[in-house]
Amino acid sequence: MPSPLTSFVGRVAERAALAEALDSHRLVTAVGPGGVGKTRLALSVVSDVAGRFADGAWFVDLVPVTDVSMIASAIAATLGLGEYQGRSAEDTVLGWLAERETLLVLDNCEHLLDGLVVLVERLLVGSRRLGVLATSRGQVARAV
Repeated sequence: MPSPLTSFVGRVAERAALAEALDSHRLVTAVGPGGVGKTRLALSVVSDVAGRFADGAWFVDLVPVTDVSMIASAIAATLGLGEYQGRSAEDTVLGWLAERETLLVLDNCEHLLDGLVVLVERLLVGSRRLGVLATSRGQVARAV
């Protein structure tokens, strides 16, 4: 997880609501306009709930990803997974997540929504103990 430069102050109700949502739902999206602190809020919540996920929490910054076909590769890189001959990045990530209890934090999803929805749905179906916390200027869960 990235380390904030300053402490997180306030937004107690929002932190609690997001943490509670992660108890009840496998896909949770923090949505709002740019600059309101969605990433900071998500990171704060992850520090509160990380102990619930035996295999940890992983933060994927999607800002540098400009092509939906590269989302799985960005996740694989974050997880420290290499390339496997004859296997797609998506299949590699799915195989790694399949038996793990993990929280995947997908940050800045708004420019990749169509491809991300398909991938996240596949990951959630393939890994019953996966939780996903996404931040976006638009809803990730619209089609899942």
